[in-house]
Amino acid sequence: MPKTYKTLLLPALLLSICFLLGTGCEQSDRTQEKNINDLEIKQVDQLNRKAENKVFFYPETALEYIAESLRLSRRIGYLKGEAEASLLEGEVFKRQEKSNASLESHLRAVKLAQKSSDREILARTRAWLSSALIGAKRFDEARSKLGQARELNGDRDNKTAFDALVFSGKLAETENSPEAQKTFLLGALKIAQEIENKQAEGYAYHLLAHNCRSTGKKEEAFNYIDSAIRIFAEIDNQEFESYCLISYALWLKQEARYPEALDSINRALELLKTTELKNYLANAYRIAGQCYYSTGLLDKCLNCYHVALKIYENLGFDALADETTVDIIGASIFLDERQKSIDYAYQFINDGRAKTDSLLARLYTSIALAYFIDQPEEAIKVARKALTFADNEKSVSVKVDALSLLAHSLIALERNNEAKKYLEQAKSIIENHDLQEKKQQVYNDLARYYYKQGDIEKALEYVNKALPVAISSENFIGEFVSYSLLHDIYEKTGDFKKADNYSQLIIAISHDRCKDKLIKEQKAQSIKYDLKVRNKEIELLKKEKSIRDLKLNRQSLITAFVASAMLLVAGLALAISIAYRNNAKALKVEAQLSRQDPLTKLLNRRAMYEVLEVEIERFERSHSPFSLLMADIDHFKKINDKYGHDCGDAVLMMVSESFKNMTRKQDKIARWGGEEFLMILPETDSEGAARLAEKLRQNFENSVLEHNSAKLNITMSFGVSQYIPNVDIDRSIKAADEALFLAKKAGRNRVICA
Repeated sequence: MPKTYKTLLLPALLLSICFLLGTGCEQSDRTQEKNINDLEIKQVDQLNRKAENKVFFYPETALEYIAESLRLSRRIGYLKGEAEASLLEGEVFKRQEKSNASLESHLRAVKLAQKSSDREILARTRAWLSSALIGAKRFDEARSKLGQARELNGDRDNKTAFDALVFSGKLAETENSPEAQKTFLLGALKIAQEIENKQAEGYAYHLLAHNCRSTGKKEEAFNYIDSAIRIFAEIDNQEFESYCLISYALWLKQEARYPEALDSINRALELLKTTELKNYLANAYRIAGQCYYSTGLLDKCLNCYHVALKIYENLGFDALADETTVDIIGASIFLDERQKSIDYAYQFINDGRAKTDSLLARLYTSIALAYFIDQPEEAIKVARKALTFADNEKSVSVKVDALSLLAHSLIALERNNEAKKYLEQAKSIIENHDLQEKKQQVYNDLARYYYKQGDIEKALEYVNKALPVAISSENFIGEFVSYSLLHDIYEKTGDFKKADNYSQLIIAISHDRCKDKLIKEQKAQSIKYDLKVRNKEIELLKKEKSIRDLKLNRQSLITAFVASAMLLVAGLALAISIAYRNNAKALKVEAQLSRQDPLTKLLNRRAMYEVLEVEIERFERSHSPFSLLMADIDHFKKINDKYGHDCGDAVLMMVSESFKNMTRKQDKIARWGGEEFLMILPETDSEGAARLAEKLRQNFENSVLEHNSAKLNITMSFGVSQYIPNVDIDRSIKAADEALFLAKKAGRNRVICA
């Protein structure tokens, strides 16, 4: 080979090698860059999914994910990811009622989608833009964007098709077309089921429930909301499950189905305690308070109201805090110091805190009720003032209360013709608005009016309408008033046997609520009625002389109870306490001294032994196991030494309250001594008792007690034993105590079974 070729060949070979190496490196760099981009695209998609899951309940957290997604997608030029993040940002702003910002974000999402040329995101951004336009009340534009979204999406059954139908339903709702809305929502439900998207399916059921509720299809609404609750429970979406449970409870309350409402709201409370949804937690406590108010459990009612009020205040929700304060005033009217409640209500008004007509109507109605018992003239003035503020849709229920109060105050002053006018107005409202909660109240009012007028047939007609509603809703005051009316009606007509039967029913329903003078009087009447049945003529001769005083006494009580019924509270025990205050207080003090620990209000040791005797007798009949749980607050002495005995007392009360809230109604709890507690758990073996103890232990471990400026983390130790048959009960107690000792010896904050 000539030297010239050799000279040229070597550089050529070197250049070829370098080219090949360079090309390989470049390809390697491109592959690495692609891998990095794929990872970052996946990260953006994950951030968007996280944001989407937070939009409804945690908007601030959603915005954090969205901001990170926007930053990353812009850096890598991922248009589809940026469009989705902008879309979600717009939805957050819409929920925060920032309509201009929402529209701006949605329009940006559409522009980004157009640049990406991705048909799916193009369809989705237009569908969601329609939602923002609906919020801005630009309905024609919204309809146009929905049409574009459907055209782009074609016949595909996917989440975009679901969203388009949901937003079409929203548009139909703004046009007052509930049937059209329902058709769209049923279509959305079908798609959600076909694509097996449980979240979307539950949401569709939830929207259908609200649609049916708005059109008066109550049972259908209950069925749909029940399906939504079931699905959200299946996928463990606690936020949406609790949200639907609250709606369900509110609707049940409006139907006067208080036991079912309380069951639903208590389920919601259990779920909400594990979330950060403090506003929903407060709403749930407030609804629970309203249900307890309507069934006469005022202690529980006020406890719930105070918890709700504290949460609203901490969140800065002033309007809801004011609403709840008015709830508290309304319930407190029935406590012993009525004048203080009246003064506070007037102070609330004078301070300008009652900013709406609805609040003013409620406050004046509560004040009128307080005056009714002994100052009917003043009650009439205040109730008329309440009516001037209750003339709107939001205050329909309060208007019924004010009208009833006016009528009863006028009847008390024998101004019957005026009273009838107000009662007829109240009747018209409850029937036109289907106010189930108020029906027993107004029908009993009308029955009382016609009884006073001597129209027994009309009185019976209305009391027989009121009683089934009161019984089904477990409304104690409604039952009491109905039975009292029936008793009076049959006494007046000379049917003493039936009068006696209703007297016995009054005794039965009053047994757990009032055990003082009323029951003695009813029993005395019962004896008199037996004599009447045997010798009617003699008893009729004696009637005016022997019964007049007794009847007047009972009538004054019933008058107080009718007053309580104006606001659907079971004010029986409280009304009695006004009439027989000194006697009731004495009985209460005696009961507390004999059976109750004065600090924690739990059973004392003496009362617990009585309960144990009953439980042992039940065991001997059924052989169903029961267990004992002994609990002790760890390092309680150090708490007392460091923070003082006031703090120690606060800890004991907090622990007692937690025990009550986390155990069943049939479980019994006693303060056994010092910082020790004993529980009896019927129909529970040692394994079940240990599970409860562990649940309690974890609750205390994860709770913080605030006392003054101190924040305390307390823990508890537990010992568990199952009842040992045919031996002294003290053996079982000792076994639980020894297990507790082992738990403390092993390092505290644990559960040991005997």
